[in-house]
Amino acid sequence: DDSLVIEFTNLLLEPFGYVVTDFLDSDKAIKSIQEDPTDFDMIITDYGMPKMSGKEFASTVRAINADIPILLFTGYGDLVANAEAQSWGIQGVLTKPFKSSELGDAVTKCFSSLPGNG
Repeated sequence: DDSLVIEFTNLLLEPFGYVVTDFLDSDKAIKSIQEDPTDFDMIITDYGMPKMSGKEFASTVRAINADIPILLFTGYGDLVANAEAQSWGIQGVLTKPFKSSELGDAVTKCFSSLPGNG
């Protein structure tokens, strides 16, 4: 939901070979995922977004592709527990502001939490 967070995340992930596709509009993101559900290896979303919450977004993504890992960014870390987020189909929660090493660890943890990757 924040272009600065998107830019920061892109700067941190792209040097590691990740190809980042970003959206400020959740409807456009959902449409892109619907068009090719296997085109995305991971979804990073924010808890508080215009139009829908991160919980709603994750639920919609899960209906399209149940196997894609989802990482949730939040500025409300004390309000969103990891266990609660997992019940929403989210593999990890990262509280903003975060350090680059924390993002790397969270991405790795999300990928490794998938069945068959442990």
